Amino acid sequence: MKKESRTIVWYLIVLFLLVGTISVVYLIVGETILMPIMVVASWTPNVAAFITLGLIVRERGGIRDLFRRWVQVKVPAIAYLLVLTFVVIVGLSILIYRVTGGEMPGASEFRIGPLLVMIPIFLITGATGEELGWRGLMLGELQKRWSGLESALIIAPCWVVFHVPLWLRPEFGYAGVPFGWFALSTMALSITYAYVVNKSAGSLFTVTLTHFLQNFGLALIPALGIAPARFFIIYAALNLIFAVVVVVVSGKRLGMAPA
Repeated sequence: MKKESRTIVWYLIVLFLLVGTISVVYLIVGETILMPIMVVASWTPNVAAFITLGLIVRERGGIRDLFRRWVQVKVPAIAYLLVLTFVVIVGLSILIYRVTGGEMPGASEFRIGPLLVMIPIFLITGATGEELGWRGLMLGELQKRWSGLESALIIAPCWVVFHVPLWLRPEFGYAGVPFGWFALSTMALSITYAYVVNKSAGSLFTVTLTHFLQNFGLALIPALGIAPARFFIIYAALNLIFAVVVVVVSGKRLGMAPA
């Protein structure tokens, strides 16, 4: 087995052992540890990357390189334009939902203040804890052998499975989200996120920012009382369209630098 393949296999083993252990602990202990579990679980992709690089394959400078790319804010301007595209997709999804008859019973009482107060929570969960693993270690290793598109499609089902525990208990807030549409959206995002990284000269800052802004935007769904089942059909469709556009424009390499 080649080194990059061995690294990826170990990464996935460590990641899903961590996710499985945390899921079992939560099912035993219950909602009293909901927030700590959400924080810890959301960091498992990054932690798995640290364990894999530092303790298993012992790649010299591997963890340092991930952190270097995480704070790499100096990137081509097009990368930040791409980040804004994902914000537009969330906003456009809400607009289409509304003009096609979707109800937003929470809109009249909506205030942005409570949502802004949650920014620190968004900063320590979700995007911040994932991208050093998915687009850092895994995408980086895969693209040593495969094209950007092939690499993104390999990551996609793993990324989908990683989110499955969110449907196990209603208190996580995903019970009303159709898993199929979520999976389709996530698979499309795997392609477009890979494109963001490659167009950012390998920066993990831009893809983390993209992920953060999307998560923050999606927090509007419960705040506005939007029906998640209907919304996610629209959201998944727009993400899929954008992924197709990216593939048509960039080809299979998804913006990878010339070898």
